Amino acid sequence: MVLKTIGIVALFVMSYISGSVPYSYLIPKLLTGIDIRKIGSGNVGATNATRATNLYIGLLCVIGDIGKAIIPTLLALALFGWGYVPLLIGIAAVLGHDYSIFMRFKGGKGVAATLGVIFVYSFLTGSIFVVIWLVIVILSQYASLASLIAMVFAAASIIVDFPIHTDIIVKILFLFLAGLSFYQHRENIKRIVRGTENKIDLFKYAKKRLRRNKDDS
Repeated sequence: MVLKTIGIVALFVMSYISGSVPYSYLIPKLLTGIDIRKIGSGNVGATNATRATNLYIGLLCVIGDIGKAIIPTLLALALFGWGYVPLLIGIAAVLGHDYSIFMRFKGGKGVAATLGVIFVYSFLTGSIFVVIWLVIVILSQYASLASLIAMVFAAASIIVDFPIHTDIIVKILFLFLAGLSFYQHRENIKRIVRGTENKIDLFKYAKKRLRRNKDDS
């Protein structure tokens, strides 16, 4: 029992460090020289990375943010089996993304990292999450609104009818993840209500061409 606890704590710390790696800052910086903290919302997330660069770099950021949560969650699943432990480890990655040790405990909104955790527990739910997100973004051009609606669906799907594990702790932790996402989007929610939220046109950014920032080359 002691060894198991030590293993969980060690994996939690490792997952937090993994989640702290700011791919949405590093990828645009390395490929274009752009510091996304100085552009748009200043948020270190894939949406702002897309605004600052283009859709393709934004997709690389999404993959990095999803992967940094999937890997430790899968490792915990292999070591401890289904239950709340892998989810707890996944939450550590999301917290790392939101409050990165490498970014002075600042970060993104945690949507892609949370999606990585969802994919591990239910690939179908994760896939529907992506579809919902895309449809709402295309129709409304509000990435934050799309994220919140997709998050509500995912949380409800797993909490109400989770096909693999019915542990109440799993349901509570997924509810926590959804609540954390809403907390991280609190300013976006205010701007949506006021009608001042930033929009994103995926088709526009898919056509956007970039030249490396000459000042950083």
